[in-house]
Amino acid sequence: MRAIIMTLLTVLLSTDASAASVNESLKKFAPLMGNWQGSSEAVSGFEGMIEGGIVEWESRWRWLSNRTAVENTWKATFKESGGNHSTGTQVYYMDARTHHLVTVGFGVDGKDTQWSNTGTIEFFKGGIVTKLNEKTLNGTESTYTVKNTKLSPRKLQSDLYDM
Repeated sequence: MRAIIMTLLTVLLSTDASAASVNESLKKFAPLMGNWQGSSEAVSGFEGMIEGGIVEWESRWRWLSNRTAVENTWKATFKESGGNHSTGTQVYYMDARTHHLVTVGFGVDGKDTQWSNTGTIEFFKGGIVTKLNEKTLNGTESTYTVKNTKLSPRKLQSDLYDM
């Protein structure tokens, strides 16, 4: 009976430690949590993004599943036409197989170019770098890097690299 209790206790402690390490890893997302909005020059170079000009964007970062995952949703529309520039969702979580933080996302660029992606994550002081591999339903593949930096309590900067 004592062996069964000790085994059960060991399993419970191991599960607790694993959950703690996930929460510790994801704590680095905390500065990005909340609702953000702004405007910028439209990004080009992706299938479906045919217009140029100024886009107005909204982005929301929030915790999911008892803080074991993070969701970032965004919507960017052209200021003049109101048309969609990019709408999407990115989810960040600890992969149970690799024990690395990874991401998966999906969305629409332009009028109807649907895409999905997977990627890896690296943190730096003040933000996160996400390396993404994306594919559209039409078959176009892209590899690029997104860097999100919290510049101040009220300012978040997003940059695209390696497109």
